[in-house]
Amino acid sequence: MTSLQKNIFYNTLVKTFRKRYLDAMNKCHTIIVPINDSYECNVINDHFISAHILKDSPLLKSHFVAANNKHTFDVEIDEQILRVTRGFGDKNCEIIQILSEEIAYNYQNKDYRILICEKPLIKSNKRQSSYESTKTNSQNVSLISFADCESFLRKLSPQLTDSLKAKVEEMMKTYIILPKYLNDAKDRFKVIIDWGIENFESLPNLPEMATNDSQLDSAIESYIIGLTDPKLLDAINKCYKNEDELLYNKFTQMSERHINPVEFGSQQVFESFTINAIIREELSRIESKVTPLEKLYSLRKTLDLVTEQMNKSVQERHFPLVAKSEPICIMSDDLIAAVICVLTAVQPKRFESEINFIQTFSWNLPQNNEFGYSLVTFEVVKEFIKNYNLSQNSHQMNAKSELKGRQSGDNGSLSPNYSYISSPLDRELEKISKMIDISSIGSNSSQSRHSGHEVNDDLGYK
Repeated sequence: MTSLQKNIFYNTLVKTFRKRYLDAMNKCHTIIVPINDSYECNVINDHFISAHILKDSPLLKSHFVAANNKHTFDVEIDEQILRVTRGFGDKNCEIIQILSEEIAYNYQNKDYRILICEKPLIKSNKRQSSYESTKTNSQNVSLISFADCESFLRKLSPQLTDSLKAKVEEMMKTYIILPKYLNDAKDRFKVIIDWGIENFESLPNLPEMATNDSQLDSAIESYIIGLTDPKLLDAINKCYKNEDELLYNKFTQMSERHINPVEFGSQQVFESFTINAIIREELSRIESKVTPLEKLYSLRKTLDLVTEQMNKSVQERHFPLVAKSEPICIMSDDLIAAVICVLTAVQPKRFESEINFIQTFSWNLPQNNEFGYSLVTFEVVKEFIKNYNLSQNSHQMNAKSELKGRQSGDNGSLSPNYSYISSPLDRELEKISKMIDISSIGSNSSQSRHSGHEVNDDLGYK
């Protein structure tokens, strides 16, 4: 039944939890109302109610989080469905149907949404950090460095490894990698990589572990791209020289403001987050790496260290509102806000080049949540900082047009066609393409009034 008048959850919210209802109404939060019989009535308590009052995510368009920051999920409203994500990737995503929508108005005549859905957003399960949940599904990746990949391939076949090296060396003797023609270079390297994969896979008695989790493909890719050092990296740095300089200038300007994660939408408990020397050192190492996988691994390790430091900062501060029995959960918004601070503090000089190198010259990176989450997180942060408006002291973002507008031309970053999404990483990149233009974090802008609805004074909605 989709009638609000007879909905148990809605009536309980309005009458028993009226303070929460009025607060949500005044702040124009989105209220999720599960239909009757989709839950046990005895579960309706303050914890259950608060999980269904959502505020806009400060960084992602059409994404919402619990208004009281005590629930660890992200909700994306996509036409007639809710995508409830507890962690990263499709495996952690639950689809909930929206049965109907009501537009209500508060006492200031500002509208807010009431979505009647097929079932509630939460169940009685253990809370888990959004970032930590990605690590529970991650695969073991043992071949990271160029040296490890070469050693692995030589154990399988010294002759084929030498043949790969000879093909790359022959190409580099007669071919000049030009900054404006990186896509052509990408295609040429891909031909050699495909040749290597085909020939290695045809080896007799190939160990099963070599083909598990695309380990062989990834090793061949890293070996071939690593052989191009430093010519390929030099061309990429020249291609993105202007973008690198603009981004570096933003890092410098933002670092002068002494920012903290709360300013960018993290939970208040992380206001004492500090950037230690270990984090700085790990992120700085990215420039010395020679393959996309090595660079991505450095980003992943940086996120591990940032997460560890965020937890440590909460423990050291002894925040009075945090119960000892309920650990703080680091959500995507929290981590993104902290990484914004990290990047502006470390100030890598060629970060645009680094990200595009990973995106352009990698085809067989490990397909696991942990690596995908790392790349997406830094991509979000990079786009945020690029569009950060210093003059208005606000966070304005045009990531949607930036990401969707990229062609598979010179920069070769992302395909503009998002209809062929197949991996968790692609799913997250599609989310980024919907990032909102943020005028000021935490502000509640009034929305245009919907017409054509009949007024109901008792319930306050149309």
